[in-house]
Amino acid sequence: MAGLHVKCHIYDNCRLGQLCSAKRLQTSLTDKLANMSKEIPLNHFLEAIDNFSKARILVVGDVMMDHFVYGSSTRISPEAPIPVLAREGQNSMLGGAANVAMNLLSFGAHVGLIGLVGDDTEADQVTAFCQEHGRLDARLVRDPGRATTVKTRFVAQSQQLLRVDRETSHPVTGTAHNDILAAYDDLLVATDIVILSDYAKGLLTSDMCHDLIDRAGKAGKKILVDPKNPDFAVYGGAHLICPNSLEMAAVTGIEATDNNLAERACRAVLDQFDISAIALSRGAAGISLLERDQKSAIHIASRAQAVYDVSGAGDTVISAIAVGLVSNLALPEAVELANRAAGIVVGKVGTGIVSRRELRVALGNTSHRHPVDTEEAIDRVGIWRETGNRIGFTNGCFDILHLGHLHSLEEARKHCDKLVVGVNSDSSVKILKGEGRPIQDQATRARILASLEMCDLVVIFDNETPKDLIAQLLPNVLFKGADYEGKEVVGAAIVEKNGGEVILLPLIPETSTTATIARMRD
Repeated sequence: MAGLHVKCHIYDNCRLGQLCSAKRLQTSLTDKLANMSKEIPLNHFLEAIDNFSKARILVVGDVMMDHFVYGSSTRISPEAPIPVLAREGQNSMLGGAANVAMNLLSFGAHVGLIGLVGDDTEADQVTAFCQEHGRLDARLVRDPGRATTVKTRFVAQSQQLLRVDRETSHPVTGTAHNDILAAYDDLLVATDIVILSDYAKGLLTSDMCHDLIDRAGKAGKKILVDPKNPDFAVYGGAHLICPNSLEMAAVTGIEATDNNLAERACRAVLDQFDISAIALSRGAAGISLLERDQKSAIHIASRAQAVYDVSGAGDTVISAIAVGLVSNLALPEAVELANRAAGIVVGKVGTGIVSRRELRVALGNTSHRHPVDTEEAIDRVGIWRETGNRIGFTNGCFDILHLGHLHSLEEARKHCDKLVVGVNSDSSVKILKGEGRPIQDQATRARILASLEMCDLVVIFDNETPKDLIAQLLPNVLFKGADYEGKEVVGAAIVEKNGGEVILLPLIPETSTTATIARMRD
């Protein structure tokens, strides 16, 4: 019911001593459950992530385009008290329910997408974007009576200045309604779970939601909902709804400013509506989960390191929960995974998505104590860059680690926030150093380097030079030894063209792997 206001009656009949005891018990349970993720073995999450590619998920909802105009703003307009944006570039991507689909694809799932668009050039653009993805089966119903939704955001210094929306939000009816249901019936059979992504643009009407949830129930499929309608009754029969704090306050009248109020709001919804569970996204406070058969809510603290843009964060949360449930995670575990994913996506500018590799990084699987492959290195460096870190890069054979290596690595780390070390593969060392080299294989050399505190990331490359790797990582600073004074440093042009710099590090005299090997043979 819209505008529902509730009063908590949990302790109305308690004497003071009973009240204190009840509160202590509730606090104890909440604290224990809040630390649940620490007790879940890492391998349990990693096994689920490995199974994401088996998931088949259907998304139904309001499809749109997100358009971003980027630039810088250093002055106020003389015509009005507004900032002037010096336009530098633009970018377009799928948004709304389509962004949910993009998140699921990034996780590795197979995705069905059903949405409503206009009969316009923007609909052609949405269709073209969807056709780029082989694991996406998009059924876009065109309605000549409406415009395809486009949200245009103007951004300067990673901050939004203005958003302009072009949309039609009248309810879907007639032929379009029937075409949506026909597509739904066709895709539902092979679906593991269904997401309703409601952006209040007219597709998920009360009648449509009833039809979709009823058909899913008869087919034995769970429904997850990202709601916009303040009358949660339209989502009756759903397994889970995922509102944010503002949406929850509109329904219950309760502002979830702390854990107790969040639980009160969740309990009020479950008492009033036919919904099995609720995952309340509370921004910087994390996510609160309450299941109908549980006595206490679970409060999972936010994992975000830095927040640049919350666009699409809700899409990431519900996508991660869905793919987690299909991959044999319990609901609290799936919500913990979603919380990690949300912490990643809010650190990105624009409507971001999260990859499986990024999730593994967030879970702590790929720590700097182990070398990674090139693809994972690119992902990790991208995360570091987006959160404002200065990225350094150096490379070498590192056949037998000696004092000179350690000194150079320590000096390099002083000039950057994150140091990436490229290690020549066995085949490239043989080409560079000749027969009998390397003394130690590439796995050993990389693993030893990865164990060093000053090395944040270690990656093996096959070419004789790291030029291609440098081009992919685009570090802010490139390090080489002082013996390169006056010589060409491989990758220097790439780094400097990207606004970076080259630093030559001082060397310790008479330290080299070749000299060490010679002494061993004498």
